[in-house]
Amino acid sequence: MKVRSAVVAGVLGAVLATSLTACGSSSASDTDSAGGSGSGGDIQLGAVYSLTGPTSVLGLQDSEGAKAAVKYLNDNGGLLGKQVNLTVLDDKSQPSLAVQLVGQLTSRNHVSAIVGPDEQTAVTAAVPAAARAQVPIMTNGGSWPGPLKADQQKWGWAATTPTTVMIDRFIDYFKATGVKKVAVLGNGTSFSDALPAYLATKTDLPFTVVVNSKFTSGAVDVSPQVLQAVNAKPDFVMSWMSGPDAVNVVKTFKRLNVDVPLGMNGGTTTPSFVDAAGKDALTGVIAGTYSAQLYDSLPADTANKTQVKAYLDGMAAAGLDAAGGASNAIMGWESVMSLADAIKTAGSADSEKINTALAGQHFVGAMSVWTRTADDHAGAEGGYLLAKFDGDEWKGLSNPAS
Repeated sequence: MKVRSAVVAGVLGAVLATSLTACGSSSASDTDSAGGSGSGGDIQLGAVYSLTGPTSVLGLQDSEGAKAAVKYLNDNGGLLGKQVNLTVLDDKSQPSLAVQLVGQLTSRNHVSAIVGPDEQTAVTAAVPAAARAQVPIMTNGGSWPGPLKADQQKWGWAATTPTTVMIDRFIDYFKATGVKKVAVLGNGTSFSDALPAYLATKTDLPFTVVVNSKFTSGAVDVSPQVLQAVNAKPDFVMSWMSGPDAVNVVKTFKRLNVDVPLGMNGGTTTPSFVDAAGKDALTGVIAGTYSAQLYDSLPADTANKTQVKAYLDGMAAAGLDAAGGASNAIMGWESVMSLADAIKTAGSADSEKINTALAGQHFVGAMSVWTRTADDHAGAEGGYLLAKFDGDEWKGLSNPAS
């Protein structure tokens, strides 16, 4: 598969576009025929991801997964006897630009469907734009549907297991291990605030939240908030954030010699995070991760084990780094493969027919098993596991009490 780049004149200036096809016969700027078919009748898909800016840590990985999925499809005969082209546009971590790029993909590139964006604010902005164009968009934000109203969701879908599933994994772990008091540590972002908000909706928690301590994202010294959490004498501290803030928390726990167990959300099990936080500081930390990272220890009867292997093999075949299965690339892969399944079911690259197929989809993916309906546009059944860092690598908790 060739990867070709072209500069596309976007409504807010030049943005990077990458067109992927097995034969490399068409560039992003050339796909201008209707119905999702460009030159040679190829099926046209679009992607809006943050390739630059603050949220590019997610977008770059997601886009790699989407590219690998397209290569995998094309290497295995394409869809409906046609090759698949993917046009990837950079929203530069700007939700307003994501909206306009959705418009560009639908009106200029005439895509059948879109994958992305990757950050929840951008998702909230982009989904209504896709609805106006009547083109399905398979998003990668972790808090679907967020503030989107029901009438805005008709053409919007999610291929990321909700954060609440990971929280439920921790709740099960606490039940099994007898945790009675939990401290929550956040950085004031909407993602971070989703943890205490979700816990507040639960009426049967086996534990009490003893404190919700927050610092401002980007703070240099978070020791006051860590000490506030620890001084509440919890049995466990849940830190819910990503990137440098999460690294700061881990290092602060180590520096203050905190001996209370620490749990973290997904995105913290990648090799790059381990390098940033330090193996010694991470030892004993429990975090949510994808089944792909724990593939070798998955039971033989795991429902999606075959799909997990296809993802890992597909990333390798594309020459891309799956970070030992911890990469968020799995979300981009899952988005493309979800759309591919719907296109096969519909027997067409027509946008409306794809959307109808998604509304009745049962799909076994690499991240989760998905049962999507007209009322549930995510439909994830599982999708996250818990792992503990043993001083050298992440090991899956074979049961909640491990």
